[in-house]
Amino acid sequence: MKNSVVSFVLFLMFWLLINASFSFDYILAGVFVSAAVSFWVSKKIQYLTDVNFSLKAFKALALFVLVVLKDYIISNIEMALITVSKDIKIFPGIVSFRTNLKNPVARMILSNTISFIPATLTVDIKRDTLYIHSIEAGKEGSEKMITRAIRKYEKYLKEIYG
Repeated sequence: MKNSVVSFVLFLMFWLLINASFSFDYILAGVFVSAAVSFWVSKKIQYLTDVNFSLKAFKALALFVLVVLKDYIISNIEMALITVSKDIKIFPGIVSFRTNLKNPVARMILSNTISFIPATLTVDIKRDTLYIHSIEAGKEGSEKMITRAIRKYEKYLKEIYG
């Protein structure tokens, strides 16, 4: 039931966004289309089943998005500086990271977030361990730095997915 309601609201918001009209006929059509689609797919959608729908979780989601965007911008600038520098000093390698997230969707979001940030890529996931390639992994002390960066993402995902 929770999946149906949440997917209905998400589909209706998407419908209104792409139609850019709040006239009665568009809203009515959106309600019918959103209800039909959410009824059809809600039993197949797994990513909404364990989401916490609390004010604390929504705050964590907003902070998560802001932190990821900040890290994305900073990492892009660092990569641009490395690319244009005369001496390219990178220390590529793979770091293993043991996550405390129990929810498989939260783990997937964490691994995709890591891969979204330039110069990092989640290479493999085995149970609760993520193997991450980074151009900084070979540097001394980088494993702690990478772990610290990932823990902040994990903190927000724990709030969202419990």
